[in-house]
Amino acid sequence: MTETAVKILVLSIDLLLQKQGFAIGGVQHQVSKIKLELESMRSFLRDAESHIEEDSAGLHHALNYAQNIGETSFFVEGSEVVGIDEESDCLLKFLTEGENQRTVISIVGMAGSGKTTLAAHAYNSHGVKKCFDCYAWVSVSQNYMIEGLLRKMINEFYNGIEKFVSPSLSTTNYKLLVETLVNFLPGKKYMIVLDDVWTSSLSRQVSDALPHNGNGSRVIITTQKEDIASYPYGVGSHVLHSQPLSKNNAWKLFCKKAFCNEPGRRCHPDLEDIARTLVEKCDGLPLAILALGGLMASKDMSELKWKEVHDSLSWHISNNSLLDEVKTILLLSFKDLPYYLKNCLLYCCRFPIDHWAGAGRLIRMWMAEGFLEERKGLSPEHVGKIYLKELISRNLLQVEKHNTFMRPKLCKLHDLMWELARSVSEKEHFLSIYDPEDSNEEISARHLSIHTSMLQLEHDMRHVRSFSAFNIQATLPFGNLLLRFPLLRMIELRNTPIDNVPKTIGKLFHLRCFSLRGTKIKELPNSIGRLGNLQTLDIQRTQVKELPKGIKYLHNLRHLLSYGDSTKDYLFHYIEGVIVVSSILKLKKLQVVNCLKANANIVRDIGNLTQLRRLELTNVKKEERTDLCTSIENLKSLHHLLLMASSEDEYLQIDQLSSTPLVLRNLTLVGRLYRVPRWFNKLRNVKHLHLHWSQLAEDPIPYISELRVLERLTLINAYTHDKKQLSFEAGFSRLEDLNLEKFPELVEIVI
Repeated sequence: MTETAVKILVLSIDLLLQKQGFAIGGVQHQVSKIKLELESMRSFLRDAESHIEEDSAGLHHALNYAQNIGETSFFVEGSEVVGIDEESDCLLKFLTEGENQRTVISIVGMAGSGKTTLAAHAYNSHGVKKCFDCYAWVSVSQNYMIEGLLRKMINEFYNGIEKFVSPSLSTTNYKLLVETLVNFLPGKKYMIVLDDVWTSSLSRQVSDALPHNGNGSRVIITTQKEDIASYPYGVGSHVLHSQPLSKNNAWKLFCKKAFCNEPGRRCHPDLEDIARTLVEKCDGLPLAILALGGLMASKDMSELKWKEVHDSLSWHISNNSLLDEVKTILLLSFKDLPYYLKNCLLYCCRFPIDHWAGAGRLIRMWMAEGFLEERKGLSPEHVGKIYLKELISRNLLQVEKHNTFMRPKLCKLHDLMWELARSVSEKEHFLSIYDPEDSNEEISARHLSIHTSMLQLEHDMRHVRSFSAFNIQATLPFGNLLLRFPLLRMIELRNTPIDNVPKTIGKLFHLRCFSLRGTKIKELPNSIGRLGNLQTLDIQRTQVKELPKGIKYLHNLRHLLSYGDSTKDYLFHYIEGVIVVSSILKLKKLQVVNCLKANANIVRDIGNLTQLRRLELTNVKKEERTDLCTSIENLKSLHHLLLMASSEDEYLQIDQLSSTPLVLRNLTLVGRLYRVPRWFNKLRNVKHLHLHWSQLAEDPIPYISELRVLERLTLINAYTHDKKQLSFEAGFSRLEDLNLEKFPELVEIVI
């Protein structure tokens, strides 16, 4: 965590050398030397932080323990296995039917999701084993030695057929171990399980020893990583995803464990409500349910005792020895992360438990905190998407919802991973979630989040770099906050009851991300123009109608999120743009602009922002059509475009477009159209088209059908003809979502 702080300081010195090189000419050499010293220190800290977990008291033993947990799945009784019937049937089919070629079956899911249990359930089946000549189960540690794995394979294969294992095997080198397997396996139909694989290189290392003998051999891999599960193994392959247990199956599993000494393993009626609440906290994670069930089995069957556990469950997860297995396995997943992802994951616990956070929101926060490494040719946003994808592929972040383009839209930490992230964050003084009961304790973390109560501003907060608030009902003393936190890089006050931004906001020179979304503010002070490092300004769904002139000085601004919900007729004016000075269009780093109220100057000059990826304009008028089309043609990087006419009677005149951005994927047109734009057939990459209030006299469907990758189509009052039938038979091969509104004469849709 300290490495990130040094990185930020190095970047600041770099900026100083670039911008003030002439002014500091006399000391430039010394400043450069300091930068080199800090770079060296950063490398040292990066290495040190990668060993923090191992150096923590008792943790080295815990990690070794975690690596051996998988083998205990052999001893899970069949009666204890719940909720994997469908996956088990599928796995058995892959093992006993199908191709004669060697086939790899990957089981992927988050830590504790039952991957090993599923594999062991099949591996231990007599019906499966009789289909194979020999079989081996090999548990793979994070720090495995390939020679050790090959020895384990040989031992397992030999012991299964009662073949003598030479004592010299323990000292045999890699080449001879491979030769031993190559000489043993030909002609045999073998089954091998590689449990808990952390790297795709393992497949390459063992492939020479596992022949493609055409006998129907099978290799099962269990892993937390999607990239390993989808790795091209060069043979037949299948992927199974271990899913969370349903509420019903989670309850069954819990009762079997928690009430193992009760008749019929049934829950006491007076404990059922609180027991079901406890089970819900496990989010269907089998390992957590079993651990919690074991914990509750040791408690008195009284409502009072069970309520005590419920009220202190997070404490138990962090400290109770019976739940160490859950904590340790999750900690092993965290330990395996590269250093640059650890901060990103820990940062996610700043949100309340079970809180779904937008993917873009997370990336903008990570960017503001300096967590995103520079990568040649990639924007910070692109790097953030790579990080997010990796955390998801490792099953550390869960995806609740995807956007139109099947990219993650809403993410969260599993409840137990949230508990672990909070525990690690507080131990390392990285992030603290404010607890009013500990208000007398000094906050030492660099990142601070409050969830349900007011912050008592009694301590020195100058070290705090980020502040966020959730579920706040009382008025927030925003002015006092700014005085207490002079070095903030990120402020998020989304949906808090504040209605005023003090002028002192301009003193937060280091501020990079400022979110006031959903608050009651009506204006921003002009002093906001002093925030020269600001990258994100989010005032969506506020009452701000116009941005101050000082906005033109925010030369590092990348994301201006400013649309408001319309107070007019929602059928047409469903969003409102903000008024800005035209000089804002000199901010060359802007990537996202939503949403501006257009005027002649805005329409003429918006094309200068050639790096824009998202643009939304309201109040578009027909007399500006030439400038509008010219500007759009210049925006070659545009992915998302929304244009809204100034009124219901105004026409969007955009026929003059000679070319459209090739990368355009999302197009929304709100306003009347004389005809379907003839450049529609050039929209080769548009996946989402929204025509609202177009009131076309001609049928738009034949033109839209030419959009070959279109997946989502929305037509609202788009066609005025009294046609009773709309046909989508021709084209639309990829259409998944069709939304039709305001077609009063329509009686039939042909698909």
